[in-house]
Amino acid sequence: MTEGLAEADARLKQMNVANWRHNLIGLYFDVTLSYDELIAANNKSHELYLKILDIGSKLRAADSEEDSDRYLGQYSVGIFDLCNQYDKIYDILASDMHKVKTALHQSFQV
Repeated sequence: MTEGLAEADARLKQMNVANWRHNLIGLYFDVTLSYDELIAANNKSHELYLKILDIGSKLRAADSEEDSDRYLGQYSVGIFDLCNQYDKIYDILASDMHKVKTALHQSFQV
């Protein structure tokens, strides 16, 4: 559980660091993900991450096995949702990176 949460936190930090690069690229190239969409996606990722933290604390404090099982299920779904969110964002960013590389390659051809 902690390992998955640490990985999610690392990905969220990585996305926040990469925002400025994407903003600069958006000024010069026709990319799919706009600045506002990127911020909205990051906010959704952060919201999902906080939800996982909340469920994780409830899971640790669960008094019965039934509660523990219920929270574990919610936690698993939360991790899945967060990973799915990251996958969507990274797919769009990968596509945008390909567009930028293609445009740069074409601009340097003689």
